[in-house]
Amino acid sequence: MSRSLFFLSVVMFLFFLTMSSCGVKAPPSLPRQEFSLKVEDLQSEWRDGDLYLSGYINGFEESEGVSDLIKGCRLYYAGYSSKAQPCERCPIDYHGFHEFGREVISRNRLSLKVPEKSIGQVSFFKVHLKGPKGVMGLPSNTVKIETAQE
Repeated sequence: MSRSLFFLSVVMFLFFLTMSSCGVKAPPSLPRQEFSLKVEDLQSEWRDGDLYLSGYINGFEESEGVSDLIKGCRLYYAGYSSKAQPCERCPIDYHGFHEFGREVISRNRLSLKVPEKSIGQVSFFKVHLKGPKGVMGLPSNTVKIETAQE
């Protein structure tokens, strides 16, 4: 009887061992591409009732063909009422984004007009450059705009 108990124990051990390592692997995927360009010194300016953002592109070298790598940018925005805005060190919950193409890039500068629907009483903006195959670059600094006082 002890032999059958030993045999049963070995079979159960092998069964549980094979169940925990079934051999199924994750789907194949390519390593994530790196795109380290970013907009630095992002600033805002009101012109003729429209809000514009501009900044310099870090790591931009015309001679190395970097300009061909930049496909545009993504502008993240968050709009709050003046009473419901986050505190100074609180995380910002960006509500949406707008995509822009190469037309907002000129040499080593970014300049874009902020769509009116993304501006609140207190607004926060950050920009990510888009690289090849939609890879996003590093985030810019955050810009805070206050349009109304209560």
